[in-house]
Amino acid sequence: MKKTTLIFAALFASSFAMAQNTATTDQSGNNNLSTTDQTGRNTATTIQVTGMNATVNPSNISEITQSGEDNSATVSQVLGNSFNAGAGHFATISQDGNDNTAFVRQEQRGASATVEQEGANNYAGLTQAGPNDAGTAGSSDAGIRQIGDNNLLSTVNGNGVIGSSTQRAYMQNGNSFDSDKSFLTVEQLGDGNKAGVYLMGRTDASIFQEGDFNSASINSQSQSSGLINTASIEQLGEGNTARIDQGPRGNVNNTGDDNHADILQSGDFNVASSNQFGVSNRSAIEQDGDFNIANISQTGTLNIADIMQEGSFNTASIMQTGSMNVGSVIQNGIGNTASITQGN
Repeated sequence: MKKTTLIFAALFASSFAMAQNTATTDQSGNNNLSTTDQTGRNTATTIQVTGMNATVNPSNISEITQSGEDNSATVSQVLGNSFNAGAGHFATISQDGNDNTAFVRQEQRGASATVEQEGANNYAGLTQAGPNDAGTAGSSDAGIRQIGDNNLLSTVNGNGVIGSSTQRAYMQNGNSFDSDKSFLTVEQLGDGNKAGVYLMGRTDASIFQEGDFNSASINSQSQSSGLINTASIEQLGEGNTARIDQGPRGNVNNTGDDNHADILQSGDFNVASSNQFGVSNRSAIEQDGDFNIANISQTGTLNIADIMQEGSFNTASIMQTGSMNVGSVIQNGIGNTASITQGN
């Protein structure tokens, strides 16, 4: 009888350990609010820091909800001493499934982020950075949704290489102007999709991927007080690749405002890229079919470029330098090739 009791006790202790959740909350300063709700076997970490002179109320708000096993969620919020007006930080993470990872780091006043993960082995990393204050009404808003398995949201470098699951998408607003607001939406529906994002200044960016093994990256920067850039990528299918670069990256002394780029791809294994450096450039790429390639490169002011391809194995490129160039390519069929080069 004693032996049976000991075996039962050991099995109970083992089952309890396997089903254990871990939640850690570390708060420093005033007016912080954190809630964690866990079901299964998960790990959640919340770090909230409010400077001694900060008077924003509430300062930091964090909500984490986890259901499943081996999910990991981290929220890190830092509200500096100079933040004595405007809005604080808000972050919410919701995970349902197994082995998902989400990390949100907020330093920018008025930053708001929502992360939703459903499936297995998804990763979403996001930094909404300072030290710029973005004025009393400035904000950095992000909405991230991953439904499926093995999807990734990370950063992207200047060469278009998407980061790993140890890095985070990056957003930073402009310099102390109330209108300096950045917006990011990423939605991945399927398996094995990758997205990389690096935004500085005023940018409205969105990525939508439905299918499997698609890759999309947006690298956009405007001047601190400049006009907003917009960048949009939508991919439906499998194995598509899209890249938007609007700059100049990492150099606030050069212009890079009011650029707008859109990429829409439907089909499989299409490749599209748009590179714009300057002011008030417009580009649009639409591809419907398989194995199409489109590239737009614009440097200067008030340039417009459009590529539309329907079919398979088509290739199109537009390169424009200077001001007020207009280029357009429309192809319908199989194996067509077109290129436009203009400058002034």
